[in-house]
Amino acid sequence: MLRSMIKIAMPAPLFRVTLLLASLAALPAGAATVDTIAKQAILIDTTTDTVLMEKAADERMPTSSMSKMMTAYLVYDALRDGRITLDTKFPVSKKAWQTGGSKMFVQVGDNIRVEDLLRGLLIQSGNDAAVVLAEGLAGSETAFADRMNEMAKKLNMNSSHFVTANGLPDPEHYSTARDLAILAERMISDFPQYYRYDGEREFTWNKIKQGNRNPLLYREMGVDGIKTGHTDSGGYG
Repeated sequence: MLRSMIKIAMPAPLFRVTLLLASLAALPAGAATVDTIAKQAILIDTTTDTVLMEKAADERMPTSSMSKMMTAYLVYDALRDGRITLDTKFPVSKKAWQTGGSKMFVQVGDNIRVEDLLRGLLIQSGNDAAVVLAEGLAGSETAFADRMNEMAKKLNMNSSHFVTANGLPDPEHYSTARDLAILAERMISDFPQYYRYDGEREFTWNKIKQGNRNPLLYREMGVDGIKTGHTDSGGYG
């Protein structure tokens, strides 16, 4: 199963949609009913807030690296408020360096610009980058998770709870397709100036070039983001 968060921008006068979908299979032309092998899915026309299709959209699920959407949103919020700039540098702790899974490959003691960390977070899906950002903004990942949950409430993501900045497995870390769709649309509408990062196909850090973890960006489908994820417990997102 493959769940993918997709924002598709259609030229006027057509509509744009935000899609959280768990299958890449093509849909039958003219099908009256849309189904998917996805466990959870939702398709929304964001110009009218019309739900076009949903399947278990309010069912709790592990969000894996799609959690980094909220991490990025909080970074954008801090940029908007002037608490940081894209050139602000955050130090790399031993905890961040040791974080497993997908990596930006930060080094202990480095001081890294927020813009580089954002690219490491969104393009390379760096779990280590997420921890550096969390510690830089809130002092610790635990304190940052509290901010993630506070923001979730403000955005009316009422079925979500965050424990980590990167989405590494935890039984108390979860969201729903509907909540992630809310977050996706707010990322785009509240902070359009940063949306370009989601569609960048590669980023090099520490002399290591990595491609964007979103495979749909390479399929010439008009897809431009936002975030993917994978863990054994959560499957592909």
